[in-house]
Amino acid sequence: MPSLEEIINRILAEVPNLTREDVRLMIEQKRREVGGLLTNEGAAYIVASELGVSVYSEGTLKTEISIRDLVPGANDVSINGRVILVYPVQTFSRLNKTTGKLARMIIADSTGTLSVVLWDDKADLLKQITQNQIVRILHGYVRESLDGKLELHIGVRGDVLINPANVNPEHFPEVKEFFKKIGELNEDEKSVDVVALVSRVFPVTTFQKEAGIGKVSRLELSDDTGLVMAVLWNEKADVVKEVKRGDCLQIMGAKVKRGFQGNLEIHAEKGAQVSILAEKPPHISLPAIKPAQIAKLKPGMADVDVLARVVSIGPVREFRRPTKEVGHVATLIIKDATGSTRLTLWDEKIDVIERIRLGDIVLVESAYTKPGLGGFIDLNLGRRGVLTINPIIKEAIMPPPIEERIMPIGQLKQGLMGVTVEGTISETPGIRDVVTKRGETVKVASFGIRDATGEIRVSAWRNLVNVVKDLPADSKIKLRNVYVKTGLDGALELSSGTMTTIEVLSQPTTSPNSSNQIVTE
Repeated sequence: MPSLEEIINRILAEVPNLTREDVRLMIEQKRREVGGLLTNEGAAYIVASELGVSVYSEGTLKTEISIRDLVPGANDVSINGRVILVYPVQTFSRLNKTTGKLARMIIADSTGTLSVVLWDDKADLLKQITQNQIVRILHGYVRESLDGKLELHIGVRGDVLINPANVNPEHFPEVKEFFKKIGELNEDEKSVDVVALVSRVFPVTTFQKEAGIGKVSRLELSDDTGLVMAVLWNEKADVVKEVKRGDCLQIMGAKVKRGFQGNLEIHAEKGAQVSILAEKPPHISLPAIKPAQIAKLKPGMADVDVLARVVSIGPVREFRRPTKEVGHVATLIIKDATGSTRLTLWDEKIDVIERIRLGDIVLVESAYTKPGLGGFIDLNLGRRGVLTINPIIKEAIMPPPIEERIMPIGQLKQGLMGVTVEGTISETPGIRDVVTKRGETVKVASFGIRDATGEIRVSAWRNLVNVVKDLPADSKIKLRNVYVKTGLDGALELSSGTMTTIEVLSQPTTSPNSSNQIVTE
């Protein structure tokens, strides 16, 4: 590499009206203009460019300049760097109605990063350039962008050499050094690059925009420093439509913003690049799944994760909202080692009902709890929730297999749900009409059943009334998925729900209803 004196001598040879002292003063002035951030060689290089003095001999780069040495207005700039990010080629219309092309890439050396803009035919050079390559940019000119950052533009005279033979790649930082850890993100950064694992996938949503229908995909990303929500817009959402938990995602040129709940999010919009990597970096791993225990669920919980086994599957039901819109709902009974609960699936979440089977294990993520019938805690899966059937989670303790356990009446306690009870009807069921909170009039049958351990009252609602209304005393029945609550008199009673079935096991006399039958509410 030429020394400072060699650069000065080249200037003096091509501009004879300057003295050596003139050139040194010009170099010192150039350094002062940028606050002394330039090296002497870098300042001399820029002075030479501004004077129109070539710094190249035949086919060989005479001197090199670092990214930190660049200043606005410098011409005939040549520089080496590692490719950090390549953007797609764009087309635009000029005022004279001709079509132009524009492409952009980000390069880096040990002193910083630089945006390189290639125009028209030069834009096609980026079709041959990929991330992590070393490039030599020849005969560019420096301009200041709208946000005040410097850009190196490549026009007709410029060129790009890929992996030049006389440049040592070890002198340039690796691409991975420019990626932020999730724990390092802050709101002040306008553009960040992240490599992280997908720990949660939320459904794609659509919205109306001026040009048609827009799309947005939300993913929870994790690395060894934390979690962050990634929001991918429109065509970026298409890139991740097949992504799943455990995949490694690379997002470059994302924006950091505050979400509705005040948490930091990274947004991948039109200018960002999103790709699913074939291999994940060895230092990144998914956080261990720590599902909540069903027995410890409380009302008002949000973002609840539960790992449980499906013990009952209810039908899809239609309802009408106060806005007159029609909604759909379906209910599962799920069970882990600590207890069982009712999981309600709303609207588009009901699609899993066609694929789910009794005994399947489900990972429920981002659910919320609220009080249910009889004082029980219901788990609800809304728009943000995710349900995965039979997930592969090595670190999690899987729920026990399904075993139908018939609960003795004497062991029933307040708060139990999903209970199976067998007993003998102690008296003919009484039928009455009840008006619900929604103003709906429904029928309910009330009767007692007994086994060897005790006796309890039963309330069977809606369709189940037809099963028991004509059953005589001493008929034997099996009730599945009933729940235990405290009645008005303070005594425990069994009540049916949407998941309850009643099976008639036997009757004391022969009748049209004497054969076994199973009916749901």
